[in-house]
Amino acid sequence: MVKYFSLFAMYLPKIGRKTLGKILSEIDKENVDFEVDDCRKIDKFRKFALSVIAPAVKHNFDTNDIEIAHNKMLQVIDMCEKLNIYFIGTDDSKFPKKLKNIPDAPLYLFYKGDISIANNRPNIAVIGTRQPTARGIKVGRRFGEILAEKEIVVVGGLAVGCDTAGHLGCISKNGTTIAVMAGGLDKVYPAQNQLLAKQIVDDGGCLISEYPPGHRTFRSDFVDRDRLQSGLSSGIIVVETGVKGGTMHTVEFARLQGKQIGAFYQEGAVFAKIEKVQGNLKLIKSKIAVPLSNSSELNDFIEKCMNDSQEKKTVPSAVESNRREYVTISLF
Repeated sequence: MVKYFSLFAMYLPKIGRKTLGKILSEIDKENVDFEVDDCRKIDKFRKFALSVIAPAVKHNFDTNDIEIAHNKMLQVIDMCEKLNIYFIGTDDSKFPKKLKNIPDAPLYLFYKGDISIANNRPNIAVIGTRQPTARGIKVGRRFGEILAEKEIVVVGGLAVGCDTAGHLGCISKNGTTIAVMAGGLDKVYPAQNQLLAKQIVDDGGCLISEYPPGHRTFRSDFVDRDRLQSGLSSGIIVVETGVKGGTMHTVEFARLQGKQIGAFYQEGAVFAKIEKVQGNLKLIKSKIAVPLSNSSELNDFIEKCMNDSQEKKTVPSAVESNRREYVTISLF
């Protein structure tokens, strides 16, 4: 499979995701179609490193470069087998279709759990600050609950705060959720969410990472993770955010990817003075996001998400079918 060639190439000097993506788009992928049994044969990888990759990046790899890349690839493969982590490339039928079409698309993914939910269910991300207000936690959970009740997969980043609230709300209603992680799946970050990560998988959800087990996490990896959160989703819901922060990275990726964007909103001077919702207010005022303050607005948002992604799903009006749900949402 191309994924093994891609993983090997990423460990070569002068190679990054964008460069490798360009190379793969210009070569006959059948020539780099390796099965797992081929991975122990360094000669095949040496041949393509010298004949395919080196000319493309104008860099002559020496024997040491190739051996290091090959050994690191084998280490990742062995760690995945040991830790029950699965590894798929874009040529795999399980690879999330939405991620194939985003700018700077990932070349492969590592996952635990049922990744098929990324393709056979509608997905909406619930995101926000790591330091929400008490109301923000309640709102994040409620969004997660409502989406689960409508059989929509909740996407988040497993971060403390709003993301955790969305995951937990979804699970509490027997829903399924996807956590996109910035590091390798051999370690859960933050550590306090280890049990939540396990519960996500045990309840039919999925953990996804672009990075192999053993990967040293850098700050930039969190930004890269943000593009996958929005990429997997038909739309994103901002629970609470300041004007600056990681949530705004996800919002910007969602804009570039043409996703629907909604933000929690509540009328009144008290809400307007909360520091952690100034980002919400800015997004709504600039019409980047639509306000979400009640069931009617949320239902409209979900319908737009489904229509944009061609995932037709009838969302019953909470106002008509359950008056109490409408009142609960209006109290956010």
